[in-house]
Amino acid sequence: MAEIPVEETHPYPGATSFRHEYHYVDVVRLVRWNGTSMPGKTRYHYQADIADHPAMCVGAIRTGPAGEYRVNVVRSLNKSWKPPAFQAGSDVFEVPR
Repeated sequence: MAEIPVEETHPYPGATSFRHEYHYVDVVRLVRWNGTSMPGKTRYHYQADIADHPAMCVGAIRTGPAGEYRVNVVRSLNKSWKPPAFQAGSDVFEVPR
């Protein structure tokens, strides 16, 4: 489940924002980074590059390497989700298709 932009809004002239909704999406790849500044500690944060979803608005900003939309993985909303086993030294996991 991910929060994706479904409608482009203009709160005031010259500004663009998006209204978001939660949808189940197809994940293309996962990326992670260590979110702690404490030496020897690791607390990974995850983001997912997702395939286009029918509800996603056309103006959504694509940031993935092949033009995918990148979302934060919110683990509190996905209690059963566990990160996959990343290869040693890699912070990118390509989801097999």
